[in-house]
Amino acid sequence: MKIMHLLPSLSSGGVEQVVLELCEGLCRAGVENVVVSAGGSMVPAIEACGARHITRPIGKKSLWTLLQVGKTARLIREEKPDVLHLHSRVPAWVGHLACRRLPKAERPVIVSSFHGFHSVNAYSAIMAKGNRVIAVSRCMREHILENYPQTREEDITVIPNSVDSSRFHPLYSPTDDWKQKWYSDYPELAGKFTLCLPGRITRLKGAPHLGPILRHLRERGIPAHAVIVGETKKGKEAYRSEVQAGFEKEGVADCVTWTGHRRDLADILCVCDVTLSLTLQPESFGKTTLEALALGRPVAGYEHGGVGEQLEQFLPDGMVPSGDAQAMAERLEKWYSKMPVPHTPVPAPYRREDMIEAHLQVYRELCQKYSAATMNILHISPRLRPGGVNQLAADLACGLQAVGYRNTVISPPNELVGRITAASVQHHSSHNIAVFTYFSELKRLKRIIRSTQADVILAYTTPAINLAWTACRTLSEDERPALIGIYTTYPKHPGWAASLEHCDAPVAISKHLRDELTQRADLDAEKNIWVIPYGVNEELCFPAYQPEADWVEQWERTHGKENGTLSVCLAGAITPLHGLEDLPAILTRTNELKVPVHVYIAGDVARANRRYIDKLKQLFRRRGIDKQVTWLGHRPDLRNILSICDVALSLAKVPACHDRTLLEALSLGKPLAGYDH
Repeated sequence: MKIMHLLPSLSSGGVEQVVLELCEGLCRAGVENVVVSAGGSMVPAIEACGARHITRPIGKKSLWTLLQVGKTARLIREEKPDVLHLHSRVPAWVGHLACRRLPKAERPVIVSSFHGFHSVNAYSAIMAKGNRVIAVSRCMREHILENYPQTREEDITVIPNSVDSSRFHPLYSPTDDWKQKWYSDYPELAGKFTLCLPGRITRLKGAPHLGPILRHLRERGIPAHAVIVGETKKGKEAYRSEVQAGFEKEGVADCVTWTGHRRDLADILCVCDVTLSLTLQPESFGKTTLEALALGRPVAGYEHGGVGEQLEQFLPDGMVPSGDAQAMAERLEKWYSKMPVPHTPVPAPYRREDMIEAHLQVYRELCQKYSAATMNILHISPRLRPGGVNQLAADLACGLQAVGYRNTVISPPNELVGRITAASVQHHSSHNIAVFTYFSELKRLKRIIRSTQADVILAYTTPAINLAWTACRTLSEDERPALIGIYTTYPKHPGWAASLEHCDAPVAISKHLRDELTQRADLDAEKNIWVIPYGVNEELCFPAYQPEADWVEQWERTHGKENGTLSVCLAGAITPLHGLEDLPAILTRTNELKVPVHVYIAGDVARANRRYIDKLKQLFRRRGIDKQVTWLGHRPDLRNILSICDVALSLAKVPACHDRTLLEALSLGKPLAGYDH
């Protein structure tokens, strides 16, 4: 397996450190890693762990960075990574745009990691795209779901950042030489109640809250002293001066030590009494607080974000109401007399091996699911109601989703939408996709084809096929998906013959339908129409199937139980084509033979056929068989009805392309009687 990581640079920072830790662990697991960035001080460490580094200026927020898209596409084509892991927004845009330039067969799986709370806008939304989104905490996951609703819940995996428990553990202690130099450099810390505030000097870190906290503690005779460990980046000098002025105003300027950036943070965390997290907004994770807790050192922090999640597991007493400096001071006053001890050792999922294994699991799952076999399939269905072609669309989408393909269905919002969304199939509502003249759908369909990166379109009616073909004609060759037309009935729409030519692969659901289409359209012999019969789910329909006892009891209460009577089920939409006019003759003959028969008619009645039903009922009354017929209407429990009836019956006067209900009856072990066409 080969992973390509994209990030702005490899200077000091949380994202850079995570990428280094990932490369170390993944290389030990035998995974090849390629890191693409603008370079920096951490490049030697990346290369020392076995990863390769390629220098590319892909992190600067500038339109000039878009010039790297083509070069990155060529790099991806040369390196052939299985996974493209995006760690920041600008590199994510470069990576996504580069992949769009590649043929679909050459595109790697895309994983993006949300390392921080980005501003919510279209620019940041790129991090919520791709095959999988990694959130570094539960609160980050909620942030993604709330602000980027197009990201599906199942496409987000929470993998917290981690600590190396072989380095960060309660028995770790700085060397005597280090301690001697530390107190030599900062003699003001000797014998003090030291509070460490680690992190870059920014407004988000809440350094001004130290002023009232230190004043409160000093007023109560506690020798508190704050140690601010972090780099003051260029442009932040004025803010540091502002914070220092606040300390002077509180009268605690002599109680604060600024160390600047330090590489020995683990040693500093060990010698300080408490590590603080005073962030005014939730942090996505909080690496230094986790390291302090792993060292067995107490941490007090505002109870939000990733730090709140850590404290909830390691040290609940360290959770302080967000932004309440007074409550923080009182908590530290309490701790001064009796210091708490965090739970150790480091539990899952905060260990380094947990983080590496979780990433490996994501990579393996996605490579198996997307790289090996999976394609994006777009279904266009006239509606999603039970029965017929609509049922076929829902069954296909759910079945293909279950075996790893990604499916999207376009249809009006009908009854089966809940079923497909429960199976993780995406749904886009359409007013009426079946009306070919409804050209306002074309522009929207093109957008959906592009956004889903559809490899294949399955169109289930002639109008849907022609609509999809029209939309695909306007796309570039690289964007154009294959078009498969599903033919389930004999052609009626005036554009059906042309639709056969538009399909890359027309599919008929029976041999008889294929022959009929070929003959009517006068097709060349080379035009191959595939025959794929509508299958039945053997897990639902099998000879030993029995309805639940409650259902049977309700059926017998409603319809009675006539011992010795042959029960017959006639199922399907009730139209003149279904031959119900033949029932009187059949029942009259069975009565003459003294064979008691009762027929249950289960099927929808279209509004246009209501007068037809009224005529049938009058006919049955005149022939004296109306008591032997029960009209059930549409029944979602048709499988149960078929299973308790003795015989399934088909009286269709014209050849049917296929009959799923009769196939289900046969699968349930029921005998079938029907005309032989």
